[in-house]
Amino acid sequence: MLPTILSALALIVALVALLRSRANTAGSPDSDREARRRLAQQIEGLESSIQAQNRWISMLAAGEPLTPEMIADDQPFHDVDPSAAQKLAQEQGAVWIDVRTAQEVASGMIPGATWIPMDQIETRLAEIPRDRALLVYCASGGRSAGVCQFLATQGFLRLHNLQDGIRSWTGALHRPSA
Repeated sequence: MLPTILSALALIVALVALLRSRANTAGSPDSDREARRRLAQQIEGLESSIQAQNRWISMLAAGEPLTPEMIADDQPFHDVDPSAAQKLAQEQGAVWIDVRTAQEVASGMIPGATWIPMDQIETRLAEIPRDRALLVYCASGGRSAGVCQFLATQGFLRLHNLQDGIRSWTGALHRPSA
């Protein structure tokens, strides 16, 4: 209900902006084009804000804790250290997703992790469970944070990024067979 109200409000704001811009211009083709460009940018910004608000509402509805920093930074995932990640995996059955390259994975991966290289995430979404928390990792935490951000736009809610990546991992590593 709230997302529908927010969408309607955004469209009303955009229409008011269009009407004001038309009233303030002489009607020349250049000024009309510029007004349409500005309006399109405003609509895009409003749509982005609505999508972010929908993510926060969905996370709250799913019982996910939010911090003010997550909202301010538009970070729809939790950064977790290795001990918190292990606890999530053991106690809640969180699923490990390794997004590193084949060369990186050859040096070892967290036991039980599913390997989906970052460049394949979009085409392999069906392999990622939506009903469990996800623990995403890469070498240092940057790429996995980007993957978490992308997964949030695809409706995944319980996202956790391994802070500092596999470099911070002190547990055992599994060497995949060739």
